[in-house]
Amino acid sequence: MGLDYGLNESNVQRNIEKIEGILLNSGYFRIQGKRVLISSQNIESIRIDVTECAVQRPKKSRTADAVRNGQKIRCSSKQKRKYSGKKKRHTRKVQIVENAHTQEIISLNFANDASHDFDLYKKSELKIHRNIKLKVDKGYVGILAFHSNTEIPKKSSKLHPLTKSDKKLNRQKAKERVGIEHTNRSGEP
Repeated sequence: MGLDYGLNESNVQRNIEKIEGILLNSGYFRIQGKRVLISSQNIESIRIDVTECAVQRPKKSRTADAVRNGQKIRCSSKQKRKYSGKKKRHTRKVQIVENAHTQEIISLNFANDASHDFDLYKKSELKIHRNIKLKVDKGYVGILAFHSNTEIPKKSSKLHPLTKSDKKLNRQKAKERVGIEHTNRSGEP
């Protein structure tokens, strides 16, 4: 944008932040929030997933030893907590709750440390009406104890491989859940 109009990058960033503030204050662009999930009036089903967003590398403070790729390195405890081995950079986890039909984001929850998808769900303390159907991935094993109306793919193991009908059902569930993966991808840099 800066190149198109001959503006410096910092000026463009300031203008974007200014416009975002105006739009948020107008009241037209608000995320509904968790309270909407308590009643099932407008929502039939929701999708929940977690993604990692890159953050700036934390400054060094206290140092601690860590082992990465077989080598001992020194890094701050903040850096160690925010480092993602999966993405090979410093990240922050974001849980997205989305209306499955309208693809409207209902709620966002954040975690700074390395936490499992289901742990982030428990920390978010979402109160979801029992008539709302949840569509989640395999990272939410154990969610049935919190919400019985949940679609979760079956997991296979060495002793109990999936049958053809289980695999077909898992593919169908993945097709219904793919919308939140697109939402995750559009939010990443």
